[in-house]
Amino acid sequence: MQFGAHISIAGGIEKAPERAHKIGCECFQFFSRSPHGGKSSELTKDTINNFKSNCEKYNLKNYYIHTPYYINLASANNRIYYGSISAIRKEMEAADLLGAKAVVTHLGSAKELEKKEAREKLVQGLVKIFNPPQPPLVREGERVLPLKKSLSRTRYGRVKGISGTGKNFSISLFQRGSLFFQTQLLLEITAGAGKIMGDNFEEIAYFIKEAEKEISENKFGVCFDTAHAFASGYDLRNKKAVQKTFDDFDKIIGFKKLKLIHCNDSKVDFNSHIDRHENIGCGKIGIEGFKAIVNEPRLENLDFILETPGGKIKDDLRTLRELKK
Repeated sequence: MQFGAHISIAGGIEKAPERAHKIGCECFQFFSRSPHGGKSSELTKDTINNFKSNCEKYNLKNYYIHTPYYINLASANNRIYYGSISAIRKEMEAADLLGAKAVVTHLGSAKELEKKEAREKLVQGLVKIFNPPQPPLVREGERVLPLKKSLSRTRYGRVKGISGTGKNFSISLFQRGSLFFQTQLLLEITAGAGKIMGDNFEEIAYFIKEAEKEISENKFGVCFDTAHAFASGYDLRNKKAVQKTFDDFDKIIGFKKLKLIHCNDSKVDFNSHIDRHENIGCGKIGIEGFKAIVNEPRLENLDFILETPGGKIKDDLRTLRELKK
């Protein structure tokens, strides 16, 4: 179990590892671009190398990218819908280039659609991330090139015989025709305000199961946000409640899908369906709840990422370590 936090990339992505180290992170999460939209910064070879070098310098092996806030895979507006698919795909590509362990995303809100239609559209959005309409891509080092129909492809995802050059290129394809990303896409449990999607275990399990019918398995995982889950009606206030919540998670989704914990106390009451984070031990989950969470044996091999407010990340990291037996 490693503890870390969401880290600013102000001044450049390559600065994030040092910032994480300075506040005592063992792992970290970051936005690869502005979370509010706009054009993403180009990941140059120098940027990638400097980022990786700094991660190695500070012994930070596990790090995660969070997608922008505007993602909505349940939108009736096709500009937003397809823009969200494209944005997630770009984050997956960035994660591969930077060596991130996973990409975390919210799913969006069914504001204009009925629940059933929104669920089906969201599943197809997840599939489209890995099955784009454009020609598949071939990766040559840091370059990404279109795959020409004339290329031959082996069953192990290699292509050869490019214009008689004799070079071999790694191809970004699964055998079943999907784009290949080394990183996983993690669906984050939400607080469920309004018509927000993904606020319960059954819905998350449905999205993963249905999407994996059309693409390779093991491309999806789950990010469990403690504040969101608590606000959605999953109790975490004591050892018995924590055991029950994760028993239910295992029964409905399966523990093999749980890949990351967003560790946040909740400013709002249990089952309130409002997303408001609080510092560890200062909210409605409380110290007893977080003591049970960090000492739950089934979470031992997961990373914990803080997204708590007020510039008190160091204090929250210290609290978590003190609670861990």
